[in-house]
Amino acid sequence: MGYRDNLAIMAAVPNLKTFRLARRALKYFCSSRGIYGSKYGFLGGFAVTFLIAATCKSLPPDNTASEIVAATLVRFSGFPWEEEILWFPGVDKTSINREDREAMYIASVTRPSHNIARNASRSTAQTIEREFQDAASKLSSVRFEDLCMGGLDDFYSRYKTFIKIQCAFWGSRPAEGRKWISWIESRLVLLLVNLGKEFPSLETRLWPGRFGDLTSDDIQGTYLIGVSGSGIDEGVFRSVLRDSQRAMKGDEGDEGGDRWVSVDLVKQNMVVAENLQIYTRIWEGEEEIVLDEEAEEGDDDTDPAVQSIPKLAVTELKYGKLRPSHDVLNRLFWDSRYCPDDYIVGYEDRFKGVKEMQLTSWKKEFTDEEFIPMHRLVYFREKGVDGKIVWDRRTRVDHIFGSGQTN
Repeated sequence: MGYRDNLAIMAAVPNLKTFRLARRALKYFCSSRGIYGSKYGFLGGFAVTFLIAATCKSLPPDNTASEIVAATLVRFSGFPWEEEILWFPGVDKTSINREDREAMYIASVTRPSHNIARNASRSTAQTIEREFQDAASKLSSVRFEDLCMGGLDDFYSRYKTFIKIQCAFWGSRPAEGRKWISWIESRLVLLLVNLGKEFPSLETRLWPGRFGDLTSDDIQGTYLIGVSGSGIDEGVFRSVLRDSQRAMKGDEGDEGGDRWVSVDLVKQNMVVAENLQIYTRIWEGEEEIVLDEEAEEGDDDTDPAVQSIPKLAVTELKYGKLRPSHDVLNRLFWDSRYCPDDYIVGYEDRFKGVKEMQLTSWKKEFTDEEFIPMHRLVYFREKGVDGKIVWDRRTRVDHIFGSGQTN
């Protein structure tokens, strides 16, 4: 949807101020519940505008913003996305050659028609529908603000297993690293599509956001996909993950010496134990994208009714945080400036206290059932009796990234 679509929608809604308020409320709901982000296959700003405007067209012009949002949730909680194309009311329908991979099709208002939701997968479409259905069922008994709460907690509790995608860039050209991370993010939707083709009964859900260390300026990201289902061939499943990781690494799996990526299957307790934080900061030199419909002239921000809608809280930055152990482990393994054979890892044994092992044997000596969680890792040191400690959780020493309190 471009400028012309935006103008057409603005001209079609009966009460522009009420429309803007309802749109902002629905965007807040989608962001809080983890269904906002067009690049991840969820609803973007243009799609939210479209849904609210289409609902406004079917309601009396004196409806309130809350009534418009409620009607939108109800209307689209049961929309057959995979079978039908969503047209804007009053627009002449044209012939569209819909591709098989287009799980949602929201037709643009102006011609030629194109799909506003072209990045959606079957997984993201089902997630959007499920969130709308759940909210619609609670409208009569729950406040709007309460409908929006607990999105990430519900995501964690719903799945016992997660696909964890981690990537990090430590090269000398930040712009190249940001471009590479963005490319990795574009591959996440393709991973959902491939999993859906291979395992039709598998339920998957991607959380549309980057997890990372808020105190660090490094270019890195962690992404989570919840998975559940029975009768899945684990060998084939892991093969799909390996293929995806290989594709993310590039030609012949060569990442170069300045970047690293992994795609792993991890259990719920390991994800929760990491206490991942949503990365809300914008990288230096990275522009914050402002959607066209949000740059309109108007008095949204001075309207008391608009100010009453809660906004997403940004986590307060806490400086001096120690870089997590898994980041140190990944760098020692994959950064060409380090040799993993030269390092020892110390970890807490439940019965024998702190024990040591070769860094290169860290994952090889344990089955999935016996795997030692990363939060029990105590330190990394160089080999030798007097080997230098390069990272220590207890003393907050970090000579690898320079976080914490290095002395």
